[in-house]
Amino acid sequence: MVVAMFTMLKIRLRSNQSDSDVLYLGIQTAILNIRCIAGLSMWNKDNKLNKRELIPCRRVNPKFSNDASCKKTCPYCEGYYSKSSLRFHVRYKCPRRPIAKNEKTKGQRFITALATKDEARYHESASKGLQKVYKRFRDDPLVRSLKFDWLITVYGNKLSAKHTKLKSPDMIRGRLRLIARFLHEMKSIEPIVTDLATMYHPKYFDRIVEAIQAVARFDEEENQYGAPCTATSCVTAIKQIGVMLVSEYIKRDDQENQRLTENFLRVMETDIHSMINKTANENQSALRRRVITLPTINDLQLLNNYIQSESNECYNQLSKSFDYGKWLYLLKLTMISILVFNRKRVGDTEDILLEDFTCREKLNENTNQELFASLSSEAKQIARCYSRMKVRGKKNRTVPVLLNQRMEEMLNLLISHREDAGIHQKNKYLFAIHPSPIEEIVVVNAGAALKKFAKCCGAENPANINGTNLRKQLATICVSLKLDDTEVADVADFMGHAELVHRDIYRQNTIDRQVVKMSQWLETALGNVAIDPTERNLSDHNQQKAKELLERLQNAIGEENCSDEIPSEATPKPKNSADVKKKSAHAHLQRSKA
Repeated sequence: MVVAMFTMLKIRLRSNQSDSDVLYLGIQTAILNIRCIAGLSMWNKDNKLNKRELIPCRRVNPKFSNDASCKKTCPYCEGYYSKSSLRFHVRYKCPRRPIAKNEKTKGQRFITALATKDEARYHESASKGLQKVYKRFRDDPLVRSLKFDWLITVYGNKLSAKHTKLKSPDMIRGRLRLIARFLHEMKSIEPIVTDLATMYHPKYFDRIVEAIQAVARFDEEENQYGAPCTATSCVTAIKQIGVMLVSEYIKRDDQENQRLTENFLRVMETDIHSMINKTANENQSALRRRVITLPTINDLQLLNNYIQSESNECYNQLSKSFDYGKWLYLLKLTMISILVFNRKRVGDTEDILLEDFTCREKLNENTNQELFASLSSEAKQIARCYSRMKVRGKKNRTVPVLLNQRMEEMLNLLISHREDAGIHQKNKYLFAIHPSPIEEIVVVNAGAALKKFAKCCGAENPANINGTNLRKQLATICVSLKLDDTEVADVADFMGHAELVHRDIYRQNTIDRQVVKMSQWLETALGNVAIDPTERNLSDHNQQKAKELLERLQNAIGEENCSDEIPSEATPKPKNSADVKKKSAHAHLQRSKA
């Protein structure tokens, strides 16, 4: 009887939707639903009310888990739904329906990030910068444990305040997750440890070593780490956090815990190198001795030709009418063209500002007449074809970036359509793209774009084409050009690193240098091969110059007076500057003759 009455009521309401009473009832029902969801949100967020009980918007299926960690808040209506069904609720069932059905949101994960931001489940002392880092964290037991650890929160606040670049949140998340993994292993080994601060005691040092070895996958039989970089990074993080903990205890005037933490750091400074760092560094050195295959010139030519042809086609189409897809494609092509030509780091290319391009410098008759007039005719023609930007590089170095005329034309066209592309005015980056629902400032991922174009261009070995290998290939090519020390220093300064790094890290020892030349020198040292006199570095003309230099030195110094008495063995004659100069010149002449 009751079911029949509800059925008739439903039919009655549907057939009389234009009736004023029915409209009023519908409005009241909608308001009631909104109030109900708001009440559930207040209940679930206030621990004084819920008593550790969560009420979802839908009844839980007994076949699945009833754990509260499986639920997520809708960032729009604040209802609580399962993680697997939240995206369907937002798209089809949410009353506000913020996402259009044809909008592409797959893979962006912004619904989960917005839900994490709305829930605000982290320590109360977390800064705003750290909160931005948290919203992109994967929601798992490790992350939930680190969010409420006060010492990890202090460490995260310091990292977010120090590292403010666009890509810094990824690095901060990696460090925090490493500490969370270590703390999880430490708790399993020593259950007395409840949080990270209680671990800083000298009696737990051996347990800490075991936890680090477990995280870094240490094999006792082979005496090797499966992840040696993880071991050294974990040691560095523990030291940094220990120094911060001492500072926090000083602020709190907790002298006992300060003493224990300082003693722990002394023990760690003494013993950690022999127990972890030495083996980890040896394993890292063994991994660096792998064969590095640099990209070939043929593959780079294919990549460059592909970029030029695609960019010319996009430029012609975009000049006629604006299309966001073509605009974004041309932006990526131009970015990779600049990266490949200048051999810059991926991060340095992404961090180029719009102001850097507008303040670019040119060398012609109008900019610097005196310097331009001193150039040769060939150099003047080259100078007219290029302009220079000064951008921020690694360790705050000022790094130059060269642009040809075609690159300037494409960048000018892209900048003219920034407003049509929906780029926010706060985004001052040159290669900025449309903002996402959770990030106002977004730039093109240069590494992913370079990898994509390397596969599309038809290169034989596209996996060898990346930012680091491109820089190493240029440093190795400079060896065959036989550049002098000044030119090598200029190349290193242009690439944005020190000259020692250029020689030891980027420049690869090719087989022709070590097999062809070194083998002959070794054979000559054994007396098996005689060196052709014409191949000597010092010619007879240079020897004659050395003799003339020695004569000039002797005339400038003056001949020594022969009447001077010879000093006895007990009183040795002091060495004056003239004797030193004569001996150094004579030794230089002897080395030249040899």
